[in-house]
Amino acid sequence: MPRLSKSPNLKVFLRTAIVATDRDAATGSVLSVTAVQRKARAGIPEWSARLSDELPDWYSPTNSSAFTKREFKLTGKVFIDGTPAVFYRVVSLDADGSCTAESVALQPRSLETC
Repeated sequence: MPRLSKSPNLKVFLRTAIVATDRDAATGSVLSVTAVQRKARAGIPEWSARLSDELPDWYSPTNSSAFTKREFKLTGKVFIDGTPAVFYRVVSLDADGSCTAESVALQPRSLETC
């Protein structure tokens, strides 16, 4: 991904699912996200099962017959969750501490406050 080298503050975690968030109790602002990153096991063809069969495995932190996994926590001010073929969500913390989430789907865009 050569374009990423031009954006040193942008980190992309491929094959990673966000499984939990930590929020500020008073404001609801996202403080961190917990994620599970998967790696296909040797000899197991990736993307060989139906998506509906694979999704539960993607979000589980437990190693499976198809993937080895690691769970980790990310902190920052902006988190982008890109879910393939469905939608992506951009969450940003505004200067006043409020949070804006924009979901961009295969249908019209929606803008919400979180």
